Amino acid sequence: MDTFQCEPFGTVTIRRRHDARSIRIRIKTDGLLVSADYYTSDKQILKLIEQNREAILKEQQSLKSKKKLINEDFRLRNRYFSLSIRRDDAIKRLLFTIKAESSVMPYKFTMRCNSKADLTDEETQEHMLNAINKLIRNVANEPLRERTMQLAKEFGFEVNSVKTKIEKSKWGSCSSRKNINLSAYLIFLPEHIRDFVIIHELCHLKEMNHSSRFHDLVNKYTGGKEKEFEKELKKYSSNIFDYTAEADVK
Repeated sequence: MDTFQCEPFGTVTIRRRHDARSIRIRIKTDGLLVSADYYTSDKQILKLIEQNREAILKEQQSLKSKKKLINEDFRLRNRYFSLSIRRDDAIKRLLFTIKAESSVMPYKFTMRCNSKADLTDEETQEHMLNAINKLIRNVANEPLRERTMQLAKEFGFEVNSVKTKIEKSKWGSCSSRKNINLSAYLIFLPEHIRDFVIIHELCHLKEMNHSSRFHDLVNKYTGGKEKEFEKELKKYSSNIFDYTAEADVK
């Protein structure tokens, strides 16, 4: 992996991959992350960056203006857990650690950060977000699995397994082997919308498509409210900042 400074874009990191089919540029506020195969030269990559100079700089500026930080003002709270962040002089060798303050639901967690850590650093933010997402997934595992099995039993569906993941683009998926994957971020949604997503995936166990028969099933098990719930679901995302305490979903 090669890393170098390239003004005005910032730090450019090139990751070589055997399976890369083209040059891909991920734009960050403080630089670029480039994926390419081993046959693509640095010169070719720099040429592509320069050809897209205006678009890249415009996107970087847009990201900077929208950027929110995970810091001492950051709070998460829902019916399952809460998370707060604070500086701790006792944290010296690590960047941060997450401590459970309670052992019963709703769980209470504190992310204790090194008092000297630069929480505005993009790499630090990425590490913190990954740790928080792992926490969300761990908390979500059991309640989402339990609720899925409850609804499956109530409506007569046979489920093989239920797993939770951090998904950015979808709320759930279902395989022909009767395995259901759910976004851990469902624990932030209102219960009726969470159930709607689960029912949607359960109905795929009988109809692995989006045919009229599939929609009839979903409507049947949501009391004829599929379109209403689908519209409401679009209000939510997998952006963690949409679920801070100030934007808490009841």
